[in-house]
Amino acid sequence: MKITKTIFLCTFILMSINNGSAQTNSETNTNIIHPKLNELRLGGAVSNGAELSISYERFLIGEASIGARGRFLASKTIDEEIGFIEDLNLSFVARYYSHDIFKEPKTFVFYLEGTFGYAKILEKETVRQTNSQGNLIIKRDLVSSDNSVASIGLGLKAFIGKKLTIETGFGLGGYFKEIDSDVGYGFLNLELGYRF
Repeated sequence: MKITKTIFLCTFILMSINNGSAQTNSETNTNIIHPKLNELRLGGAVSNGAELSISYERFLIGEASIGARGRFLASKTIDEEIGFIEDLNLSFVARYYSHDIFKEPKTFVFYLEGTFGYAKILEKETVRQTNSQGNLIIKRDLVSSDNSVASIGLGLKAFIGKKLTIETGFGLGGYFKEIDSDVGYGFLNLELGYRF
């Protein structure tokens, strides 16, 4: 968990340094070839369950952006071996692209992203009860809890014409509060975007 926090903080520090150094050129960079600075995306993700995702991205300069992402659980079936699922994930997202997409537009571009946000966790908790005959009954109840989550990820974005994009990426991270599972946090996503 300490390693995850360190990687996350370093990512945001590097992004802040890059943003500061490029601030003087931001006005010329953002309107050369790709003036559309906003992007809205819909898609799906796989964490330890199937999820629906919606994302918003705002480009600050041609190499960096900030945004938000929401992922919503599509099915609440819990794998017994894992023991928990994410019912909801709302995250702030900061990205750094492999090159300035405003100066050098390309069909494909790689990105590094860091996320931090809120997660609602559903866990199966073992409950032991005794019935009226004195028999022990063991059952697994679904329990909801709040958590904070941070991750770092890599991805690939493809530009389709001037308005559409498609991207895929993956991330690894961890929860700030301990959960009853030794499975780490991770996700794989695929989203279709509209630039405006």
